[in-house]
Amino acid sequence: TLGDQFMTNIEQVAARVPYMVSHGNHEDADIHLAHFIERFRHQPSNAVPPLFNTTNGETTNTLYFSWDYGLVHYVSISTEMWFGVTDGKTTLQTMLSWLEKDLEAANQNREAAPWIIVQGHRSVYCSCDSDCTGDAGKVRTDLEPLLFKYGVDIFMNGHEHNYERSFPLYQGKSDRSTVNPKATIYSVSGAAGSREMHEPFTRKQPSWSAFRSNTFGYTALTVYNATHLHWQQISTDPTSFPLANYGAVIDDAWIVQESHGPFSLEEAPKGEAYPEGGDEPVRQIDHWQPLLGLGGDGQRIEDSVADFRDQHGDAAWVEKLCMLQDWAEVNLGGPMTWKGRSSVEWEDVREDGSSDGAAFEWQSPATLV
Repeated sequence: TLGDQFMTNIEQVAARVPYMVSHGNHEDADIHLAHFIERFRHQPSNAVPPLFNTTNGETTNTLYFSWDYGLVHYVSISTEMWFGVTDGKTTLQTMLSWLEKDLEAANQNREAAPWIIVQGHRSVYCSCDSDCTGDAGKVRTDLEPLLFKYGVDIFMNGHEHNYERSFPLYQGKSDRSTVNPKATIYSVSGAAGSREMHEPFTRKQPSWSAFRSNTFGYTALTVYNATHLHWQQISTDPTSFPLANYGAVIDDAWIVQESHGPFSLEEAPKGEAYPEGGDEPVRQIDHWQPLLGLGGDGQRIEDSVADFRDQHGDAAWVEKLCMLQDWAEVNLGGPMTWKGRSSVEWEDVREDGSSDGAAFEWQSPATLV
């Protein structure tokens, strides 16, 4: 199966470091959920209730669990519990009750495991599209107060096919300092890549967003000691043309916490890390920038694409699209046909370069001259 192929590819990593997973929306359907739980049934299991019923029968409940590794207490939750996944016994409320008790116990053990990191599939905070208000809002209503109350250092998720790191953030308010942060830091780390290619940021970068990028890549987190954690995002995007930035660190931050524990409402962020109209540094990279020869001037990519087309014409724009398309055909398993031309259903290939979930109707550059 495709899952077997993926696990074969990931084996070189999973054989050397703990490889822990969390339940996402692609495992929501009954048969997929059973497949997920059975495949990963040997993960740490301390959930309440301890068993879960799937179409395969009763098995170990690994929809949410926690474990200590080195100086970190890790928690994996299922954000799909907010969207209807249940067997009647394991519910959103059983998970939230378990999570609060787990975080309370973890706070009693912060001398041994001072850092607390929670992971799930869907976002609590993000800024790319409507997912970041509707679905993220549902998760945020229940989850953010718990993360704040128990001093969770970092929440990490995937789902969005891009990368974003927040400043310390509470109820939409933020401050720039990552030294003794006064609230949880949120990160989207979903930029590994897929057949949908790059997901666009269709919304203006908010003040709380420290850095965001939709180039392919991965997040490296190094826990140096009880007070210092090094955070990096590494770009591994073979579509960059040229490949000079392959392997480059595009986001780099030290998180220093000298007093782990519950956060305080009195000390919580109450302002804007980058107020509207202020002097903002460039805090984002879009995959179109190197492809179109654009500088990282902070301009929204929709505007950059429009400027490129105005200056160079539609033929030059489509030529760039075709260059990316040719790479996809060679590297993504062969051609996929759509309206007479091979195509991949990319998420940002409408004419303005910013559409969400659309397929581009390709034209030859010659027809646009």
